[in-house]
Amino acid sequence: MMSFINLESKKASVELAKKRGAFPAFKHATTRIDLFTKPFQKTPTNRANEKDWELLGEQIREVGIRNLSTTIIPPSGRSSLMAGVTASIEPPFSLVVDEKFKKTIEQQAKEEGYFQDLGAVYACIEKTGSLQQSDLPLSIKRIYRTALEMPPLDHLHMTAAFQSHTDEGISKTVNLVENSTVEEVDAVFQSAISALNMKGITIYRNNSRSLQPKTLSTTAKETPMVIDSIYGPTKVSPKIAKILASPLMERLKNIHQNGIAYLVDPRQTTTRYEHSVGAMALAKMLGASELEQIQALLHDVSHTPFSHLIDLVYGHEMQDYHEKHKERFLSQKWVQKELLDCGISLSDLQEGGARFFEKRGINVDRLDYMIRDLKAVGKIFQPEYSLILNNIVLDEERLKCRDVATARLLFDKFLEVNQEVYFDPKVEAASVAFTSLLKKLLDEGHLKEEDFEKTEQDLLEIIKNSPHKAEFEAIGSSTFKGSSLDSNGRPPVLRKLRYIDPEIQGESATLTEIDLEAKKRLENYLNKTPTKVFYHA
Repeated sequence: MMSFINLESKKASVELAKKRGAFPAFKHATTRIDLFTKPFQKTPTNRANEKDWELLGEQIREVGIRNLSTTIIPPSGRSSLMAGVTASIEPPFSLVVDEKFKKTIEQQAKEEGYFQDLGAVYACIEKTGSLQQSDLPLSIKRIYRTALEMPPLDHLHMTAAFQSHTDEGISKTVNLVENSTVEEVDAVFQSAISALNMKGITIYRNNSRSLQPKTLSTTAKETPMVIDSIYGPTKVSPKIAKILASPLMERLKNIHQNGIAYLVDPRQTTTRYEHSVGAMALAKMLGASELEQIQALLHDVSHTPFSHLIDLVYGHEMQDYHEKHKERFLSQKWVQKELLDCGISLSDLQEGGARFFEKRGINVDRLDYMIRDLKAVGKIFQPEYSLILNNIVLDEERLKCRDVATARLLFDKFLEVNQEVYFDPKVEAASVAFTSLLKKLLDEGHLKEEDFEKTEQDLLEIIKNSPHKAEFEAIGSSTFKGSSLDSNGRPPVLRKLRYIDPEIQGESATLTEIDLEAKKRLENYLNKTPTKVFYHA
C-alpha cells in the first residue's frame, strides 16, 4: 500500500513539474536523479516494481519533479481522534463497538466457525477496551490487538515496513506497559538500531506522565497483565503477578532457552522466562485453574544457566539434570521464602497439573517451546500456529487435537523443531566446545557446581576472568568443522529424540496408530537419527 502511495505521489509531482516546473534546487540534483528512485527500487512490490521506478526515473530526468519529497507519516494519534478518522499506522489504543465493527466481527466469527452470541464479546470490549478476554478464537484476537497489547517487536516491524517506502520521517510510537523495565526499553532501541536499521523510534511507557492523551479505564489499568508475542495479552491473578515480579522469575530472564545457540544464531534469544510465561498463558487459555497456571509458570524454575548444556557437562543422556536438581533447588531457604511470600507451598508445585503436563502426549511445555523456537528462526508463522492452538482441546482430562489434520501439522512441526533447530550442526558443535570449556573450568577449580544456580551473566563473568577467556570468545558459527559417528576420543553431543504422537478427539488411538505415513516417519526418525554425534575440534 505505501509503495503504491509513494510511487503515485511522485508521478503526480512529475506531472506538476510539467506544468509549473521542478523545485528550484532541482538543477543541482540533475546528476543524482537516482536519489529519487533508487532507494525504493531495492524494495519492489507488486504495486511498484523495479520497472515502474526505472520509468519514473526517466521521466524525472526529462522534466524534473516538483517536490523534493512526497511522503511522510506525521503524528496521528490525537489528531485522528479529533477528526474522527483512523490513526494511520498506529494501532487503536482501545476498541470501540460501532455498527461497522460489529459487522466485521460477525463475518470473521462465522468464517472461523464461531456461532455463539456476540453480546458477551461486545460487553467485554465495553468494559476493557479490548476483546482479548473474550472467548473468540485466537486467530481473531490477534488481528484486534490494541497498542498496549502488541509486542514491541510488532510495533518496530510495522515502522520498518513503512520506512522502506517513505521519504521523510515516520511518527509511530512503541507503546509499552506501565511496568516495563529499563532492560526492556533498551532491548527495543537495540532491535531498532541493530536488527532493523531504522531512521528513528519513539517509545512511550503507559502512565509515565500524570496527564496523557489516552488512558484505559481504572478497572482495566488495575488488572495485572502479561503480553506475549504468541498468545497476546493475558490477565493474571494478583498471586501470579507477585510470582512474576519475584527473584525466582527474574533469574529466568537471564537464562537462554537453547543454551548458547544465540552465539551461533542471533535469532535464538528466547529466555526461560519467556517460555515459562508462555506455558502459563497457554495453560490459562486451555482452561487451567490458578494453581495449574502457577505450576506451568514455575515448571522450569530450577533450570541452570545455558539450559540443557549442564546435561552434557555431567553426562545426563536424558537431559533431565534440571528435573533431578529441582528438589535441591526448591529446598534452599531463599527459594522457600520467596514461595511463601507468594503464598505457595512446595506441595502446590508437586500435586496435580498432570492434564497440562502429560508425559507422553501434548502438553503446554512442549507446545510452547515448539512454537516459540520455530517462530524465532522463521520456521512457523501465525496462520500455522494459530491453527494448531485453536484446535487443541481438553478432553477426558488430556490435551488432544480436534481433528487428524491438526494432529498431522503438530506432529510434523514437532519433528521439524528437533531436526532443524535442536540438531543444528553448528549449534551442536558450539555446544560441545562450550561444554569442554566448562569441564575444564570445573576441573581447574574456576567453577563449582553451585555456580550453576546463578545466572548466565554470573557464569560469563567467571569465564571472562579465567585464563580461558580467549577460548570462549572463539566459540561461534565457525566452530563447526565437521562431524562423525565415531568418537576418536572426542566428547559427544547427546541428543534426546523428542516427539509428539497426538491423541485425536473422538478417536481411541493416537495419530501414528491411524496414519501409516506418520507411523513410518516416526520410525525413521527414531531409528535413523543418531543419539550421539562427535564433532571435530
